[in-house]
Amino acid sequence: AFLLILEKKNDYVRFHAWQSSLLSATFIFALIFSALLSNYLYYLVVLTVVASHVYMVRRAYFDGAVFERFELPYVGPLASQLVDEE
Repeated sequence: AFLLILEKKNDYVRFHAWQSSLLSATFIFALIFSALLSNYLYYLVVLTVVASHVYMVRRAYFDGAVFERFELPYVGPLASQLVDEE
């Protein structure tokens, strides 16, 4: 979300910032919901959150050489639409 405020010109950076923000918001709701259900489910969601963010950072780094956008299911097209509308 920090890059959404600062970066105004680079669509590649803004796309990945939107995608990460949308995914993080989804994971926050999943963490709250899973914490209410069970500790095992909560830790499984935490592991998924960490793994997915590490994967996204890695893909953004390697795809940055050619400015290729890697879209995650559901949040990727929404992030792309948000960047295109700006």
